[in-house]
Amino acid sequence: MRYLHSLMSADSVRRPGLVVLAVAIVSVGAVFLFQGCHEGASPVAVQAPEGGVVVDEVPGPHFLDSDPSVNVPIKPMKMVLVPSGTFTMGDGTAACGVDERQVTLTHNFYLGRFEVTNAQYRGAMQWAYNRGYVTATASNVQDSLDGSTQLLVNLNSPFCQISFDGNTFSVDPGKENYPVLAVSWYGAVAYCDWLSLRAGWARAYDHSTWTCNGGNPYTASGFRLPTDAEWEYAGQYNDERIYPWGNTAP
Repeated sequence: MRYLHSLMSADSVRRPGLVVLAVAIVSVGAVFLFQGCHEGASPVAVQAPEGGVVVDEVPGPHFLDSDPSVNVPIKPMKMVLVPSGTFTMGDGTAACGVDERQVTLTHNFYLGRFEVTNAQYRGAMQWAYNRGYVTATASNVQDSLDGSTQLLVNLNSPFCQISFDGNTFSVDPGKENYPVLAVSWYGAVAYCDWLSLRAGWARAYDHSTWTCNGGNPYTASGFRLPTDAEWEYAGQYNDERIYPWGNTAP
C-alpha cells in the first residue's frame, strides 16, 4: 500500500508498542487533525484548488488558561485543508494493499503539515500533567483519564528526548524542533485529546475503550488521528503517486 507507514497513524489500528523510529513518529505524530466544520475552526483564507489539496497554512487553535499556574505555552500546529474526494486505496502489490478499491471521503478535514515536535508534545503534556490528566515518573508517563493507566511515553527509551524531574518536563538542548519519539499509540491519541481539552472542545476519544467518537471518527469534533484512508488520500495527493516525491524509486 502506498505510504505503508500510514498504518502506524491509523485511527482504526492500535499500536500498543512504542514508536521509536523517526519514520513511524512522522506518521503518528504529524497527522493529528480536526473536522473543519467545528465551530470556531474556520480556515483563514484557504481555498482548495480543483481536485487538489491546499498547501496554505491555517493557524492552530488559541489556548487560553485563566489560571497562570497551568498556563503552559503550546506552539500552534500548522494545518492544511484536505478536501473530500474519491481515490484508489491500495496499490495491488503490497501485502497490505493488494486489495485495490475506490474509496470516497465525504468530509473535508485539516491535517497537520509537519511532524509534532518535542516542544509541542512537551508543552501539551505539561499542561495535561498540571491538570491531573496524566501521571509521571522519571521513567514513563501514564494516562489517567477515564480510569486508564496506559503507557503514553517511555521516558527511559534511548530515543526519547524528553525528561521529567518530578515536576516539570524538559526537552534535551537543541532537540526542541525534532519530531517527538518514544510515544505509544495511546500517547498519540492522548495528545489529540489534550489539544481538544485545552481548546475547550469535547474529547474525540473514550480512554476506557480507546474508540473515537463511538466508532465513527469521520464525524468527531476536535483533534484525532486520521484513518488509513485519510492518510493515504492526503499522502498521495491528487495524482495517486507512489512516493511523496513522485513515482521514482528511492
